[in-house]
Amino acid sequence: MDDRLKRTTSLQQAIKRSTVLSSLLSHGRRLERVRQELARLLPPELDGRWGVANLRDGELVLYAVSPAWATRLRFLSGELLRALAELEPGVRRIRVRVCMPPAGEREVRRTGPALSRRSASMLEEVASGLEHEGLRVALQRIARHGEG
Repeated sequence: MDDRLKRTTSLQQAIKRSTVLSSLLSHGRRLERVRQELARLLPPELDGRWGVANLRDGELVLYAVSPAWATRLRFLSGELLRALAELEPGVRRIRVRVCMPPAGEREVRRTGPALSRRSASMLEEVASGLEHEGLRVALQRIARHGEG
């Protein structure tokens, strides 16, 4: 018997002997079944933006990657509870938590439309002809945000 097979066999035996490991494995499988069912039920735009955190004492805890996606999940939670009734009849409540990914993994969104080079140039030109200092400074500041 090669070493990998021995290790696999001994791991399986350890799981069978240990009630804690066996219980943990069973719980993990249960969470995965719930996750798969929810993935089937949820709209595609939520893909990759949520997950199952835990299921305990009748409460299913989901996480979302931002407050906006958490709100969307909360809005759908009643519908999800009804749909999960057959798979997990003990689930009485869904709680949604926000669990934002590390900064490097977050979605990068533009807050508004980009200012083209041409538009920035036009703003700069208009600003240079203004006598009102506050307006001139404001337009010059906006013009600096032009692409390029």
